[in-house]
Amino acid sequence: MKYFVTLVLILNFSGCSGSSSQFASKTHRIKDSNEVTISALPNNDQAELTIQYLGVGGFLFEINNERLLTAPFFSNPYFSKNIPFNNIKSNPKYIEARFPGKLKSNENGVKAVLVGHSHYDHLMDVPYLMENYLEDAKVYGSTTMTAILNNFGIDCGSRGIASAISVNEKAENKEWIDIPDSQIRILPIRSSHAPHFFGMTFQKGHYKCGEQFDLRSAWDWKMGNVYAYLIDFQDDKGNTLFRIYYQDSASNPDGPNSGLVPQQLIEDRPVDITILVLASSGNVKNYPQSRVANTEAELYIVGHWEDFFGSYDREPIVARGSDENRFIADLEKTIHLEQKPGEISHWVLPLPLETITVNR
Repeated sequence: MKYFVTLVLILNFSGCSGSSSQFASKTHRIKDSNEVTISALPNNDQAELTIQYLGVGGFLFEINNERLLTAPFFSNPYFSKNIPFNNIKSNPKYIEARFPGKLKSNENGVKAVLVGHSHYDHLMDVPYLMENYLEDAKVYGSTTMTAILNNFGIDCGSRGIASAISVNEKAENKEWIDIPDSQIRILPIRSSHAPHFFGMTFQKGHYKCGEQFDLRSAWDWKMGNVYAYLIDFQDDKGNTLFRIYYQDSASNPDGPNSGLVPQQLIEDRPVDITILVLASSGNVKNYPQSRVANTEAELYIVGHWEDFFGSYDREPIVARGSDENRFIADLEKTIHLEQKPGEISHWVLPLPLETITVNR
């Protein structure tokens, strides 16, 4: 009986998509235009940022011929692959079909890939992409992430061209990381992963670089430390043109691993755009309200909202167990409460591969 219950839990609640006893039936909703204008910079300089939603936790940010990715995932394994001992691996056919064509060159301008945590639905496709298209990019994430990528021959640390860099120490010290050969900097912020079911978070654990381990099943892709990020796109004088807050998992607002931005940083330079997570958001407290109150952004983009199990070319549906109506109602209500006179904030829930243009 114990094993039967465990199997049922695995089949229904594994992965980052949360829990449900039935498949979601609602399709996506979208609010406002895919072209958004936010407040002007102090010196009235103009700037344009494009943000393409790649699905799950993946985003492509582009400004002034510089690009940054958050870990893209296209392989979309069937739900049964979450059973322990079932083999799981990236799907080159699906990756090639969905990875943007403009990035399929050796001079694609991608400076960095950010990884919030190391579950397979965030990291599994990164080795293939680094080998084929992202040879010049640095990958930033936890020490566990560097260990996993090292299993694919990717250097731990900044010595190699293709390299995986741990942000653990920088996050502890609250230090910014300058992305080489770019005008981009990132600040890792220790965060946490929303529970999957009854307060339980699956696939927890850590690896160390140089350690030997198998990555056969979904359960071998250990979560490692979880990070949110501040991302600053700057001009050649070091002025921040856009500041983005990014998460790839909803998190509780309490404790040292809340993922919240320190208030002093917001007072020094406000957040312009906040990336939110719909999947499993109902399993943590006060989400998305805590992120809206913390960042007070002008644009909120809802990502990691769709059920990623199965064929990549089907009509997207909302992640199982995710209450889209509750999430959007809470988002709109909190935006309204946090707005100051004269301010206007927008939110958008994009389809996979849709692009949002932000002007100022």
